[in-house]
Amino acid sequence: MIFLLLPAFAADLDVYEGDDLTTLSSALQPGDEIRLHKGTYPLGSNGLNWSGVGTEAEPIVIRGVEAGVILQQPEGWTMVTVEASTFVRIENITFQGGEGWEEGGYSGLRILDSSDIFVKDCTFENIPGTAIALGNDNQRIRIEHNEFSSLHSSAISAGCGDASCWTQESVFVKNLIHDLVTDYSDAIELQPGGQNNQILDNVIYGVTRRGIKVQSTLSGEPNIVEGNAIWNTGEIGMMVRGAAIIRNNVIFNTGSYGIAVESSDSSVLLSGVVISSNTIVGSTDRAIDLNHWFSSDGSFGEGLVLANNAISNPLGYALRMRNGPTTEWPEGGPTLVGNVVTGLVEGVPADLLTPGAGTWDFSDVEGWDFYPVPGSVLINAGDAASSAWVPETDFNGLPREGDAPDAGAYEYFGEGNPGWALQETFKVSTDKLPNSGEDVSSGCCKDKGSEEAMLYLPLLALGWRRRRLAGQK
Repeated sequence: MIFLLLPAFAADLDVYEGDDLTTLSSALQPGDEIRLHKGTYPLGSNGLNWSGVGTEAEPIVIRGVEAGVILQQPEGWTMVTVEASTFVRIENITFQGGEGWEEGGYSGLRILDSSDIFVKDCTFENIPGTAIALGNDNQRIRIEHNEFSSLHSSAISAGCGDASCWTQESVFVKNLIHDLVTDYSDAIELQPGGQNNQILDNVIYGVTRRGIKVQSTLSGEPNIVEGNAIWNTGEIGMMVRGAAIIRNNVIFNTGSYGIAVESSDSSVLLSGVVISSNTIVGSTDRAIDLNHWFSSDGSFGEGLVLANNAISNPLGYALRMRNGPTTEWPEGGPTLVGNVVTGLVEGVPADLLTPGAGTWDFSDVEGWDFYPVPGSVLINAGDAASSAWVPETDFNGLPREGDAPDAGAYEYFGEGNPGWALQETFKVSTDKLPNSGEDVSSGCCKDKGSEEAMLYLPLLALGWRRRRLAGQK
């Protein structure tokens, strides 16, 4: 009885292929660490429950200690559920559907009524349902550097379609999402009511429907969608249906629209949508389609900004603003400045736009290099009137020039892209490039055959930051 009265102590446990994972990874306590070793762990139809109340000082950690830790499930419900939990970390594990997975309907990881959950360096493949589903009310969920492929639904879906639950203050960052194979697949979706979330630096391609979709915040803080690369989507690259800050994204080769903006309620005008410093190139229909900014009677929403974007769709519509005025812009109307546009335009007076040079503005459109060439119309074409829509940094994470920002996702630092080159892999931060061994595949350093040029980037960036601050005084 004396022993029963003692408090539970944190436990470290090594688990190997063939062990009873259901028993060994249940009843989790603060500070517990479950270390899974290489092997395939078959799950029953009920999956696993990894719920527990950790603390910031003593999180619960469940991780693969080496590559090749595979949870496999051929049928049933959710593979792993985390419910009513705090400070749980899940790392370096592969969630994989088993034989016949195409006929199933289960999710990979389901997080319910939880906070401070961290999912990193995991792989989700051959999942018939949503790979990571955030249901009920969640906050401060961080999903970082995971790969998602061969899914029959979304990679990440947060919230409830009827706004009966919400996700707040969460971050989805540097994930790689590709080859989502059904007509209802969205890579990342924030359902109505999701507020103050960030979708950052993800790479998304080969999606049959939409890349990123953010819905109404129901009057809450806007969501931020920044630094993402999206291409080869069957339909829309990015759909925005509520208050959001959309900046520094590169979107190209999409079906229908590159960015589509509309109200979730067609009778209500949008408010609080800021679209700035994005590069949108090549779409089947329209590069940017804006709806519910104006009504048919000429009224307009509040806090709407379209600024400093590079919009290029030479063979079709570059920009359409439904019900927008084609001659005189109304006083106090949506902010429309610094956009460089190539292609057809509807609903916007021509004198509010800067004509672009199309593919000649970019280094190599066919090679997915949308960094400006010397002499590009994009250089210094942006408007610096307000830091509300001029990001501090660009797609590469390098500081922008505050008093003369460039249009599009990239700030120009001289010939050749100084940052990560678009490719079918995880996005690499500029500050990691010099010592990462990554082939930048374009820009100053590869062309010169020397890493020394990259060493000057921090000094160069510092100089540009000083110019930006000086320009804002």
